[in-house]
Amino acid sequence: MIVQTVLFACCLCLLFGMAGCGKESGPQRVSVSGEVAYNGQPVKAGTITFGTDRNGTGGVAVIRDGEFQVEKGLPLGSYTIMINAVKENLIDLPPLEAAKRPDSNLAVPKKYTDFKTSGLTMKIVEGDSSKHLDLELTD
Repeated sequence: MIVQTVLFACCLCLLFGMAGCGKESGPQRVSVSGEVAYNGQPVKAGTITFGTDRNGTGGVAVIRDGEFQVEKGLPLGSYTIMINAVKENLIDLPPLEAAKRPDSNLAVPKKYTDFKTSGLTMKIVEGDSSKHLDLELTD
């Protein structure tokens, strides 16, 4: 009887362990990467945010030396894009000093820091296996 119980428990563990294997469930996700430059120069550091009509933010990626990659990809759909980048890291400054320089510290024009004014869009459709963006920001 004990052998049967142990064997049954082992089978259950194996069954539940295999339940997580295989293809991920959920919507299809597409790898998204690219470059961001401002006036011909790579954006040194910042974030790129992909917004959707349905639920706000679809994904965010860090920009390093002008390059980014959305870690887990993005689902199919249409996106508006905003870029946030600063000239200097304000984290080490006292809060009152950092608050005095928000707009003057931007490394890209202010219009790119808002979904409504950036003018940047992207669409991921059925059949896309990856998406590469080359974003050249200007004044």
